[in-house]
Amino acid sequence: MGREGDFDGGAVAQCALSEQADEAVSWKTEDDRLSDTPFFSIIMPVYRVERYLEQAVRSVLQQTFADFELLLVDDCSPDGSGALADRLAQEDGRIRVLHKAQNEGPGYARNTGVDASRGEWISFMDADDWLDGEMLAQLAKEIKAAPADIIVFGFSCEVEQKDGTYVAAAPVIPQRERFAGHQAVARGVVRLDAQRVFQYPWNKVYRAAFVKTFGFRFEEIRLSEDAFFNLSAFSKADCVQAVEAALYHYRKPLHQTLASAPNDQFFALCNRRYTEILALLQEAGVTSEEALQAARDIHTKQLLFAMTRNAAPAAGLSFGQQRAKIKQMLHDETTRQMLRESHPASAALKGVRFLFWHRLYFLCAVAAKIVAKMQAGSSKMLQKLKKVSSV
Repeated sequence: MGREGDFDGGAVAQCALSEQADEAVSWKTEDDRLSDTPFFSIIMPVYRVERYLEQAVRSVLQQTFADFELLLVDDCSPDGSGALADRLAQEDGRIRVLHKAQNEGPGYARNTGVDASRGEWISFMDADDWLDGEMLAQLAKEIKAAPADIIVFGFSCEVEQKDGTYVAAAPVIPQRERFAGHQAVARGVVRLDAQRVFQYPWNKVYRAAFVKTFGFRFEEIRLSEDAFFNLSAFSKADCVQAVEAALYHYRKPLHQTLASAPNDQFFALCNRRYTEILALLQEAGVTSEEALQAARDIHTKQLLFAMTRNAAPAAGLSFGQQRAKIKQMLHDETTRQMLRESHPASAALKGVRFLFWHRLYFLCAVAAKIVAKMQAGSSKMLQKLKKVSSV
């Protein structure tokens, strides 16, 4: 890890926030925990999570910082999740359950929660994950010490096996940094993305007034909607604080993941993600080769991931069909332009760029197939893959 602030060319000044953000944090006692304006609003979409929901909710209720509300948004779940949410809400007045009339996906469920929220800070949580017991307390201290529009923190990935046991992957923890001003925040996007902590909504807290003033919304798409929400938010943020701590537990089923499911939109969404990051950097006046190359490196990894998805058994594609999709990706003009300008530093990415640039479709398809098999294999192989992919 580099020194704090070295990516921005030096230490950054205090953020220029609104008057509301500058007000002192109100520390409330256990007796005040049913406040009309809680400090945190935790928004949790609920859909087909009957097996996990109670553990997720208990991890919130057991927080050492008590001033929060928990919004359980039942996205018309066909199992018993909605009824379980109602039962849990009867145990604690800080829980509110919102039952949607129709299923619209986790993004729209989060939008429903934001609209109903009353807290000063907004946090998102998936209903099959759980929180570290000190998460809210630690974040409240960070906010009191130096308010920001967005606070980013790390997480632990808990890989669930078919037998219900877990293999804990190495925690993903950002370097402690403060990005103040639009240029610094724009640089922070690619820096945090490279550290694998940018795209998710659940490893962040957002200042509620900031979110509601700009009207940030999750889109109707059910893939990568998190990244586009964050791109919108970061593009308007005056200050972002990264906290060097893993405070969230992300449950990842090894054999049943959205990431392994086929989706014809994924490549187009990868391109859109890359072009929006470039636009954000340009609008902020960030022209450094370091930042631009970081964006290219991230997009290269996304393209490799797209190929791996197509090679996964769930995609149901023949080797020839996979090769045809790779050909389409590598002939795309956005891909060609990115590869033309890319000069990666790591040997691994240099190798990937070589395959992509020279359009070695067969070797790309073989590599994607190998990675897909490793992902579907043993936990030890998955851990090795994670180390390679982080290079």
